[in-house]
Amino acid sequence: MIMKRNYAEFSRTERVAEQVKRELSSIIQKEVSQANLGMITVSMVDISPDLKQARIHITIFNQETELTNHKSTITYLNSIAKHLRYHLSQQLNLRVTPELRFTHDASIAQASQLLSLIDSLAVDK
Repeated sequence: MIMKRNYAEFSRTERVAEQVKRELSSIIQKEVSQANLGMITVSMVDISPDLKQARIHITIFNQETELTNHKSTITYLNSIAKHLRYHLSQQLNLRVTPELRFTHDASIAQASQLLSLIDSLAVDK
């Protein structure tokens, strides 16, 4: 009996986004090794339907696990985006490698603030 692959669960853009996320995380870890940038984590990738542009959402931490100045890191990553895109093209099997644009993902910082608010309410009781 031949089993059909069920790709209906994930669209092509979602599959490509996940692959870009995985490969770009590895590339950033290897290629971007500046201590003043902190630890950079790719949290999400949004890709346009034509697969030509990708918005990369990143979270940045320093050694003390506090958020660093994310604007300078985002500016730096956007300045080397062509270099990262070249390395990404070597790893992906796509006709066109998406143009990369980096943005800061503040969801972890917001979640941390929310947890500290909940903890402070629990202590007050």
